[in-house]
Amino acid sequence: MRIWHEAEKDIENYFTWFKGKSEKFSVYSLNGAEMFTPEERSNFIEVCARTINKVFKTENFTDYKLYLLANVEVSDKNSRIEKYKKVWKKLESEFAIDSFTKGPEIEITIQDKLCYSSIAMVEREDIPLALDIISKAPHRHTIFASKKENILDEDLIRARLNEAIGYELLELDYEYLINEYCPEGDILFRWGEVFEEAEIALIFKNELYESFQKISQYDDIANALD
Repeated sequence: MRIWHEAEKDIENYFTWFKGKSEKFSVYSLNGAEMFTPEERSNFIEVCARTINKVFKTENFTDYKLYLLANVEVSDKNSRIEKYKKVWKKLESEFAIDSFTKGPEIEITIQDKLCYSSIAMVEREDIPLALDIISKAPHRHTIFASKKENILDEDLIRARLNEAIGYELLELDYEYLINEYCPEGDILFRWGEVFEEAEIALIFKNELYESFQKISQYDDIANALD
């Protein structure tokens, strides 16, 4: 297995699908290749978690808190069980998320499709778990970091998510989330995976690029990748 990191000042050089507005964004990514076994994939997640934890202990990032954004589609709108489980009970059946500080669950209906969405605050020791969750369904779940207050307020969750869910497949609209929230200082995570390769990309406004470049040169970050 190979693991390395990259920093790209212009997001459009990294993600060709992205179309920005007036604001410029950058990317810092952790990448893994030649992961042929579940154990190697789990090891990659652990390395990413250690590195991310170190990032948010460095200057300019200590005021950030980490959040899991989760979206669950209801396959049968007449199912009482699905409506009872919503987001958190659904995830609790698959992951040990007792330590998450969970926000209110909101109901979103788009083109006759129903989903439940919410946000939870994640402690740094739970970063491996949060990464595992989003890696299983990156089109439904993501992580973001923010310095804002009241992220778990129901009205703010509704405002963030009402426009963030795509109209066709009820998947997260990463382009919208980047353009809408990264200019305000939020850092958005995006998991990508194909065959034996995976990456976690951190997307942020241009002004933070030099800080991430410096971070990538720190010995303790390099050691986390060894």
